[in-house]
Amino acid sequence: MYTTIAIVLFIMFMIAAFFVSYFAARYMIKDTGLFKESVIFATMLNVLHGVVAIFSWFFYSIDISESLFINGLLMGLALLILSELTLVGIITLKRKDYDDYLIQSEKIIKLVE
Repeated sequence: MYTTIAIVLFIMFMIAAFFVSYFAARYMIKDTGLFKESVIFATMLNVLHGVVAIFSWFFYSIDISESLFINGLLMGLALLILSELTLVGIITLKRKDYDDYLIQSEKIIKLVE
């Protein structure tokens, strides 16, 4: 029973880490206009959250079962790699939208000045 709850929380934390990283990158790109730096920051934020989740899994599962630990570790690594690829892919696909937003912002600033 508790193991099932721990697995669900582990997966939910990894999904939440993806969304936090995505929204942080989106905000930073729109606020600063720096694409590469924002993507690097978002990926590092996602890796940080993933590593925290995997360490938490280590502390929880090592006392219960070695196979539970190894399977959770592999699942965590797979989710981390999948979320990294998805994060970079989505941000790269939306790059044109961010560029259009920055161009509109610059036009509005010039009109105000």
